[in-house]
Amino acid sequence: MDVKDYCSGLEAELIAWKAKLYDAIVKSDALEDKDSDNILSNISKLKDLIANIEDRVQLLKTECPSDWGTQKQEIDSAHLR
Repeated sequence: MDVKDYCSGLEAELIAWKAKLYDAIVKSDALEDKDSDNILSNISKLKDLIANIEDRVQLLKTECPSDWGTQKQEIDSAHLR
């Protein structure tokens, strides 16, 4: 698997998890007051997790190079030794 493909796949997976977490938060808003009190403390944890995912996605965008060029050649040649 190419590194670029790996990074793109990981980014897509993180974005999908972020969407699922947002959906959970939206669904919790629709709960009755007595039920929502039980999960309010968990909502802040979900929001922290979403922020962490956003940070990871940004990191992937900056850390995963779009063109490995010479680096890939170096890795390939070192691997063959």
